[in-house]
Amino acid sequence: MKKKKSFRVERTNGDDILDALSMRLNQNLRTEKQIDDKKNNVYFWMFKFIILIVYLLIVFGCFELFKAFGVNLIYFFAVSLRSVMSFIFKVGVTFVELLYITYVLLKNLKVFMKSSYYKRLYAKDRYMLKRKRKLFNTIEKVLQAFGVVYQVFVGFIGVILIAIILILITLAFNGLYMFSLLSLAIVLLLLCYFVFAEIRSKFHGYDSNIRKHHIYIGLLLLIISIAFFGYETNTYKLDDSLPASMNTITKSVTMNVSNIKNINISTNAKFKNVEVVVDNSLTEVIRVEVNYFKTAEVSYISYFDEGDDLRLKFDGETNFKFENCYDVFQLGVETIRTKTMYNYNMFKYPKVKIYAGVDTVNRINLD
Repeated sequence: MKKKKSFRVERTNGDDILDALSMRLNQNLRTEKQIDDKKNNVYFWMFKFIILIVYLLIVFGCFELFKAFGVNLIYFFAVSLRSVMSFIFKVGVTFVELLYITYVLLKNLKVFMKSSYYKRLYAKDRYMLKRKRKLFNTIEKVLQAFGVVYQVFVGFIGVILIAIILILITLAFNGLYMFSLLSLAIVLLLLCYFVFAEIRSKFHGYDSNIRKHHIYIGLLLLIISIAFFGYETNTYKLDDSLPASMNTITKSVTMNVSNIKNINISTNAKFKNVEVVVDNSLTEVIRVEVNYFKTAEVSYISYFDEGDDLRLKFDGETNFKFENCYDVFQLGVETIRTKTMYNYNMFKYPKVKIYAGVDTVNRINLD
C-alpha cells in the first residue's frame, strides 16, 4: 500500500503561518486547482482572509486579558501611584497592540499585492484593474499613515524621556540621586529608538540595523531596571500625606446622626483613604473632614439606602493644568531628597477623616 504523502508547505519570502493554515484548509476542502502555484486561486486568499480576521481577534483578546491582568497586578502590589502606573501600563500595551495589528494588516496586504493572483486579477479589464489598484493602494497608504502616527507618538515619548533624564542628571550633580529611575528612563528611551527604527523600516521600507535580538536585550534591560527601581524604592519611607511645602486644602462638614441606625461610608479611591477618629466631645453628630491637593476636585453624596441607613460616598477627579507640572517636579525632588514615598493619590482623591463619639463609632461601616 502506497504511503500517503504528508502535507508540507514550502515557505517562501513573505509567507507565514497564516499561509500554511490557508493552504491546509484549501487542500482539505479540495478547492485548490491542479497548478504549481497553490496560492494562485481565489479560495486560498478567501480562506486566508477569514483566518487573518480570526487571528487578529485572538490577538486582540490576548492583549485585553494581558492589560486586565497587569492592572490588577499593579493594584495588588503597588503602594502608591497605582492609577498613574496602571494608566501608563494600559497606554503602553494598547500602543503595542495597535502597532502589531496594523503591521500584520500591512504585511499581509503587501504579500497579497505581490502575489500571482493579484497580478492576474482583472488583468484583462482595464476599468476594474484601475479600480483595484486604486483601492489597494489607498488601503496601503492609510496603513502607512498609521505608521507615521505611531512614529510621532514614540518621538513624543522620547522627548519626555530625554527631559526626565536631563532633570535626573541635573539633580545628581546637586547631590540628589535616584539611579534606578535614571536607568529606567534610559532603557525606555533606547526602546523608543528601537521601535521608531522598526516602524520606519516595516511601514516605509527604510533600511534598519535593528534586529530582533536588540529588542529582546532592550526588554531584558527593562525588566532589570524595573526590578532595580522596585528594590530602591522599597527602602523609602511611607508618608500618607504630601510634603509640608505643598499646601493642601482642608474642609469639613457636620452632620446630625441621632436618628440614624447605621452610617455606611464608601469611596471610589483604590486605596484606604478613610479614617474614623474617636472624638468624645461629639455626641449626636459626626464631623467629616476632607484634605486634598489643589488639583483634586472632591465631591461627596449622602443618601438613604433601602434600609434607611445613611450612606456617604466620596469621589475625586483630577483637574490638572500646565502650571501643575511644577508641583509634580517639586514632589519628585522631595521624594528623592527625603527618600520618602508620599501620598501621590492626593492629586486626585481626598484623605477623609470621620470624627465621631465612642457610641457613634460602632454605627460607622467602611466599605
